[in-house]
Amino acid sequence: MFKALPDKPEMEMQGSKLDYEYLDRTATLIQEFTGTTPTNFCEVGANFAQDAAYLAAKWQIRPENIVVFEPHPDIVEKIRGHYDFVVVPKAVSNVNKKMQFNAVKLENTSNSGISSLRPHTLNNVDDNDLIEVEVIRLDEFAAKNGLNKIDFLKIDVEGLTFEVLEGLGDFLKNVSCIQIETEFITVWEDQHTQLDVYKLLEENHFQLIDHLTQMDGVQADSLWIREDLVVHKIYDLSNKQWVNK
Repeated sequence: MFKALPDKPEMEMQGSKLDYEYLDRTATLIQEFTGTTPTNFCEVGANFAQDAAYLAAKWQIRPENIVVFEPHPDIVEKIRGHYDFVVVPKAVSNVNKKMQFNAVKLENTSNSGISSLRPHTLNNVDDNDLIEVEVIRLDEFAAKNGLNKIDFLKIDVEGLTFEVLEGLGDFLKNVSCIQIETEFITVWEDQHTQLDVYKLLEENHFQLIDHLTQMDGVQADSLWIREDLVVHKIYDLSNKQWVNK
């Protein structure tokens, strides 16, 4: 049954990070640079699905067209109790197998979004429970579930953005818009840093639309749109207006 979504998730489902201004900025840029609004949405590393809930309400996307991937069992239970999204309780990478997952202890942290398949280079390991989770590739998930395209893909996976993108394989050409979090330096053990991630996207014909460095100077959020979908605008001096090219 369809559950009407509030404009903003209730407090207990807001997780440790919910930036309405940035989500609105992303939504506006997608509309401006593609002329369309997403009709489906996948979020990898969903945390409490707070971003998915906000954007689903903003874009009026039905919950069956929202797929959220989140391997933390306690968080998955909360998501399922609040939303009718398609909830996949698995981690995402470039392999299909079971792996050890550093699940943050929710009672010990103010940041519910720092669980990862990789150990953190600074955080205390005692703040995590090491559990076994199933890890999947997105291309195989799409094939098995009849997913033909992804209008908007959001990736926030604490040091594994490169692997998630790599796990899309040829299906990457069926993704329209991607919002990612990257790190300038090695925060998670043996991770690919931003340079590698940006190179992968550029080689697969995505255009960088927006880049926002976070206050810590270590991480950045960015929006990418497939080159063939980008509407380019040029300012016509004679008419003093922007025109599509």
